[in-house]
Amino acid sequence: SNLLLCNLSKQPVELSSAVRNSVIYSVGHVIDRGSRNTDIFLLGGNHKEPDVCKDLRDGKRPSRGVFEPVLEFNAKVRINGSRSGSSRSMAIMNEDTTYLEFGSGSSTFIVRHEPGSVCSNNQCVKWNDKIWLAETTESFETSNCGWYGCRVARMDGSNDDMKFGHGRKGQSFYVRPKGGSGSGCVSYGEEVFLAETTEAFETDNCGWHGCRVFYYVANGVGTFTHGRRAEAAGGIYFSAAEG
Repeated sequence: SNLLLCNLSKQPVELSSAVRNSVIYSVGHVIDRGSRNTDIFLLGGNHKEPDVCKDLRDGKRPSRGVFEPVLEFNAKVRINGSRSGSSRSMAIMNEDTTYLEFGSGSSTFIVRHEPGSVCSNNQCVKWNDKIWLAETTESFETSNCGWYGCRVARMDGSNDDMKFGHGRKGQSFYVRPKGGSGSGCVSYGEEVFLAETTEAFETDNCGWHGCRVFYYVANGVGTFTHGRRAEAAGGIYFSAAEG
């Protein structure tokens, strides 16, 4: 149907199976009922309005191509286990256990660069980059908890789940594409696999990206497992958070 839709409200958008070859920008979550060849970009608020949406609002014919909001270092984000941005598959840091869980409600996180690496303002995160993920907002090494504060992600060695704790125990995760097929900057709305293991290829024993790859668990705690199982279950999706 070659649809270009800009939804800058928090109301949900529902796409039928008749929608195809389309581009959707939305602040509200998107319910996808079987659209085909459709790119969905979740926005953090109407201050993130793409140029093509401004053209539509002003009654102009969009002429500047498709704008793909990209994930940047130091960006405040939300994480979802669903491409559509469903409110029932949002990532939440459990305040009691500090594990990352998926369900209703959501936490905001900040994408940080690896301590000691050089990162310029507005630098995009590229496929295969290393990131740190923090729930706390400090952008520096704190005296009490270390880099990025007291709630920084790591893989819990006791159960392979994602857990948040002091930054001095935080760790890097590789941003990997599904099937190793990504290049350039990571766009919001693209499926992402965070890997604790270093392999950027399909391994014989564990599949793509090694034996510790993070995946979405519906109504449960997100965990790291063999890349083959992670790809079958599905990765995660970043979207911009307001503020």
